[in-house]
Amino acid sequence: MRLLVCCLIALFGVATKAMAQDGAWLRAETPGFVVYSTSSEARVRSVAEELEAFDSLLRRMTQTTAPRSPTKLEIYLFNGPGQFQEAFPGESSMVRGRYAARPDIIAAYAIFRDREGLEAQDILFHEYAHHFMYQYFANTYPAWYVEGFAEFASTVAFEDGRIVIGRAAAVRADWLRSGSWLPMEQLIDGMPRDGEGVSRFYAQSWLFVHYIFHTEGMTAKFQSYMRALRLGAPPAEAFQTGFGMTPADMQSALRAYFRSSPNALALTRPVVAESEGVAITRLPLTANAMLPLTTRIRRGMLSDADAAELLVRMRRMVWNPQDRFAILSLAEAEVTYGEIAGARALLEPYSAANPNDVQALYLLGRTYSREAEEAHDRDDEAAQNAARSQARRYYTRAFRIDANHAPTLYRYAQTFSGTRLDDSSQNALNALLLAHQLAPQVPDITFMAADWLLAADRPAEAIPMLRVIAFNPHGGEGAERAKEMLARAEASLAAQSGQ
Repeated sequence: MRLLVCCLIALFGVATKAMAQDGAWLRAETPGFVVYSTSSEARVRSVAEELEAFDSLLRRMTQTTAPRSPTKLEIYLFNGPGQFQEAFPGESSMVRGRYAARPDIIAAYAIFRDREGLEAQDILFHEYAHHFMYQYFANTYPAWYVEGFAEFASTVAFEDGRIVIGRAAAVRADWLRSGSWLPMEQLIDGMPRDGEGVSRFYAQSWLFVHYIFHTEGMTAKFQSYMRALRLGAPPAEAFQTGFGMTPADMQSALRAYFRSSPNALALTRPVVAESEGVAITRLPLTANAMLPLTTRIRRGMLSDADAAELLVRMRRMVWNPQDRFAILSLAEAEVTYGEIAGARALLEPYSAANPNDVQALYLLGRTYSREAEEAHDRDDEAAQNAARSQARRYYTRAFRIDANHAPTLYRYAQTFSGTRLDDSSQNALNALLLAHQLAPQVPDITFMAADWLLAADRPAEAIPMLRVIAFNPHGGEGAERAKEMLARAEASLAAQSGQ
């Protein structure tokens, strides 16, 4: 209660500070991206436009005709290791970029003024290539192709009148020149775990994809290889079936290809007949300190002590009832790690003044979802059901404003967890499947959708979802869990076929 009173006083008392001080962070929005950076407006605009051009290039390369996803990728560009460390404390100095796909945010983070090792743009484009593949080609690909395709596309250069693609990043080419390559059987079997092995894996994967894109007839052979893999052939057998040669023979071919100094591919740059432009706004002064802290909140994995320290810092920054960024950032922190009452003290008056703010409605729904979880923990079924009902009310309001807000759809479906999916709650499964369609990159959504499909005796729909995670080269424990569920799904489908 004391916190509630303090929050209300802070928000609606007489403010002694100026209400509209501009901060350092800019927000640039395009049809497919939301970019945050403290660089100049011209630089931020240029990055946003290049990301849109890169998306167009990937569509041209893959010949996809799918419409743009309404789920925009958020991009956070840090001006140096200092800013990055504030958002990712304790991260290795070797790490210059991160990609996160979680129920509440899908985002890429990169150090953008760091010239050591890989170029910052290469890192950013590499991560978007992954995002693009998972969004529009959510299927099973071998790890070498997943990483090789991202490496191949990431070094693109947009020049006047042309696009140059397939340049070798210097750090990758150096590994290939070293002469010590991974055996081809090891490359196609999966990603190694040791540091040098990983570096060689990335370099050889880049070369293999370069070879496929530049060698006549090789794309068709790759597709044949993929068909064999998806039909269940072991990697080495599928390789020989598709490419018509042994892995060792391909290794020799790739060595000869590299010695020939393969060129990058120059494409004519299409003329953009109409541009939807880049909308740039400046975030408030509070974002200077709060944006990195919000990144840490969304990342999760905070200890109780770290979470408490972050909450204290963020609570001191909220004083202006018109500062949407600060209010919603602190509210999200309170919902995740703090006090439900504190979150509602922020959100309820703000939402009343801004009834069409989807994020505010969504966070209000999350306060009741958390209340329901706490009621469940103390075995209070009546309180749990009442809180879930309130959560659905806010999620429904948010959905009516934005039917393509994947977090809302996912959290709405979550309010039916543990209940039998009968006809009255079928719309929860439909909402969950739509959330997966909008955000196939998010493992939490995929696992929940696959689990519900299995419970509904629909294994054929669950299998392709699970395969994507099961064979993700960075899947970790999630990949092992997906493989277990995949085995159950395939057994269920086989049982159905035998009926």
